[in-house]
Amino acid sequence: MLGQIKIYLSVYKKFLDCAFSRATTFRTSFFLIVIMDLFFYASVLGSVDFIFQHVQTIGGWNRNQFLFFLSFMLAIDNLHMSFLSENFWIFALDLKSGVLDYIFIRPVSSIFLVFFRSIRVSTMLNTPLVIYFLIHFGARADLHIIDFLLLPFLLLISLLIMVEIEIIISTLMFWLIEGNGINFLRMQLQNVARWPDFVYGQWAKRIFTLFCPVLLIGTPSVRFIFKKSDCFPLLLQMIAMIVLYMIMTKFWFYGLRKYESASS
Repeated sequence: MLGQIKIYLSVYKKFLDCAFSRATTFRTSFFLIVIMDLFFYASVLGSVDFIFQHVQTIGGWNRNQFLFFLSFMLAIDNLHMSFLSENFWIFALDLKSGVLDYIFIRPVSSIFLVFFRSIRVSTMLNTPLVIYFLIHFGARADLHIIDFLLLPFLLLISLLIMVEIEIIISTLMFWLIEGNGINFLRMQLQNVARWPDFVYGQWAKRIFTLFCPVLLIGTPSVRFIFKKSDCFPLLLQMIAMIVLYMIMTKFWFYGLRKYESASS
């Protein structure tokens, strides 16, 4: 087991080396992505700040609580964009070109190779800013030190749920000729998850909690931080993480069995 972990870490180190090499080569693209992320953060936080100039609370949350939730979701987005996002687009291209043939024959997990090999270094540059948002709005929302210590754990759970849902959706590419539509669907679901569950109607909330549980990505964790007695959504979130992992592996390996090489 320890030997396998060392192998995967060594492979991931190679991925990081390649990512940093690309980032230092294509410098214009590197800085444009950094600027794009900054505009995205400003639009997300600025739009909600504008709304709170006209209202006192939304769904029982005040301005600082709502901005902390958005900062939490931006932190998930930052991790996702840094380490995972590009791989879904590459997967769609490799599936059409037959490049996946050479990936599937390697003695490492196919999920690991497909979804963890491409890393966006430019987005990592904005990570300190996202951490600042979390600390700043968390302090204004009266979070305690134990709440900040829980944040890495809660962020990891939320990120895992997002990735599991996206991989499940991406398995549809095995049966479709064009994968870009699936990727745009993923992006739309990300937009749904960026808002707390109370902004949605009853039926939309049920659908996006039980059938396509994108509302379990961030809201349960933040609710728990604000109110420790509100732990049932967090328990539901952990159950969803386990169930989604089982569904993800089933769908992925079923898709592999149905995969027909594009190069044949």
